Amino acid sequence: MGLMNMFSLDYQLVKYGKFHHNTINKIIHLIFVPTIMFTAMVWLTAIEGPAWKYDHILPANAALILGLAFASYYFILWPLVGLMAFPLIIDMCYLSNIFAAQDDWAIKPAYAALLIHIVSWAFQIFGHYVFEGRSPAFVQDPVQAIVLAPFFVYIEFLFAIGLFPGTRKRIEGKIVAAIKKLDAKNE
Repeated sequence: MGLMNMFSLDYQLVKYGKFHHNTINKIIHLIFVPTIMFTAMVWLTAIEGPAWKYDHILPANAALILGLAFASYYFILWPLVGLMAFPLIIDMCYLSNIFAAQDDWAIKPAYAALLIHIVSWAFQIFGHYVFEGRSPAFVQDPVQAIVLAPFFVYIEFLFAIGLFPGTRKRIEGKIVAAIKKLDAKNE
């Protein structure tokens, strides 16, 4: 992937979308992609640098760094939607810190996050093979799939509630063409 494609909204959404076109699979992803991101952030809350002091509102830890990195990339891809996603990502960082700080549960929060993470991935893989009929996108490009997945499902949600119809139509046309090309290649 060239540098220009890395920052092309259409390229990234089509590349991801050709593996996520079935409606049921999209719904599965809408539920479990944020869950996977959240549980990963729960684990990342434990990584604090020596210069990072604990802030009780929004601690500076690896979860926050990941959230800010993702939000920055999303802003570069589509500034308006990146800004719309920013508060959700910061909320997820905040809530992951609260989840990780629980000390009165029967199971440690990191283990609870692990169980939720595994179940979430199982549903996603199931959705790909049963409803989409193809392997998950992360098989071909794990970094692109993992980084773009939260933004993709957010955009799909925005499209589903009627926002950005022109962009939806443009991207959908390109995804359909990419799927046809992929299917022809696999025959």
